[in-house]
Amino acid sequence: MADLGELIDLGRSLTREEMCERLGCPRATFDKWMLPSSNGREMPPTMWSHVREILAHEQLKKKMRGGA
Repeated sequence: MADLGELIDLGRSLTREEMCERLGCPRATFDKWMLPSSNGREMPPTMWSHVREILAHEQLKKKMRGGA
């Protein structure tokens, strides 16, 4: 969330609500992924892939803007 906030020039990390919007998932599900593994559940590999794609896309956009 910090990396994505930096890439889109927010000057801060994304909030959980903003990250949920980007991922297209409910806040409750996201919160379960962020809990320690004994109380939550692991983020599925497909969602990790989605996160990597979002970061790669934003990195490319920043590069095209001349920001990196």
